[in-house]
Amino acid sequence: MNPDTPQGSIPGSADSLKQFLENLIKDTFHNSEAFKLKPEVLTPLGLAKEYNIPTSTQAKARMTGDFIPFFRIGTAIRYRRVDCEKWIADRIQRSTAETVNT
Repeated sequence: MNPDTPQGSIPGSADSLKQFLENLIKDTFHNSEAFKLKPEVLTPLGLAKEYNIPTSTQAKARMTGDFIPFFRIGTAIRYRRVDCEKWIADRIQRSTAETVNT
């Protein structure tokens, strides 16, 4: 490294510039939670992990019909992310005196 170049500045040669940019992209995008794609379809376990709704609660609520719309692939239950987000948005309350429309 050139002693006249301050540490952290962009290097001068094409190869070192390429390496610098690759590391910058890797550090910025690959390690950031904001850039990780979320699946469009969730399993009951995925729903439990992401939204903290236990799988047993999901099973009971599916039986009553008062839950997120779901579909089956064979016997496996799946939820569309858009339905999960809509279901949650429909249940936003401003006070405990409000009732949730189901």
